Amino acid sequence: VATFFRDPSGKDKYIETGIWQSWVWFSKIQLDDPYGYCGGIKTDKQTGRIVVKPPSAYKIPHRQARIRFALDNNTWLRFMGRNPHLDKSIQPPLDMKNATRVWTNRLQSSINKLAEKFHDIYGPPEVVYVLGGNATRCHGMISCASYETTDHGMKLKVPVVIPKEDCRQQLMHMAGLVYSTQFKVKQVFAPGQDPLARGWTRGGEICMWVKRKEFRRKANKAAAAGTRDADVKKAHSQIVEIPGVEHYHRPEEHNQSWVC
Repeated sequence: VATFFRDPSGKDKYIETGIWQSWVWFSKIQLDDPYGYCGGIKTDKQTGRIVVKPPSAYKIPHRQARIRFALDNNTWLRFMGRNPHLDKSIQPPLDMKNATRVWTNRLQSSINKLAEKFHDIYGPPEVVYVLGGNATRCHGMISCASYETTDHGMKLKVPVVIPKEDCRQQLMHMAGLVYSTQFKVKQVFAPGQDPLARGWTRGGEICMWVKRKEFRRKANKAAAAGTRDADVKKAHSQIVEIPGVEHYHRPEEHNQSWVC
């Protein structure tokens, strides 16, 4: 899970990016299907350390699972009846339609849970992008994250964007790279052991980026003249208008978002 936070003043003075480490995927979700999951984690009795179970481990069926294993590739192969670590009798195959339906329901539950956790720390996300792997098969089937705040005070919905194809995901990455050339790293935060310090970043990093001088001067000059350079406007439109990505929002409309 990665986060992106933009200067809320709208002046683009800084952006903040963060990578939340793998333990966020250990959040549990309810499984509303009988197909269980493969893998898992356990506590080593001798060392007390948390270790990953062998790939042959499974719980089928089971009422809940950690996101990491509910959406694991071995679990998907089990849906298809092709998990090489399991006996055939344990994994009767689903057809593609039913497998995709189960997968989509699990992804929906995962997004809901992570959006709720994000809200507890940062406040409500304004948009969620889901990138990579088997996410593309859920395109058009998930449009929003729904959750209730932990104090049960509010029920919220957040728009979710799932690109249709890998190439469209890559366009989003490249747009981010182009935009990032305007900034340089000012500070890198490495929080301590508190997993809630500035988000789910135990063992990770949060980077603060500030606008480079040449871009600040250009922005100030354009503001003073009351206009923008045509090339800047053209480049800006290319960055924010990504062909084929539904519900894509202009950056100035959304200050904070996360990607899983």
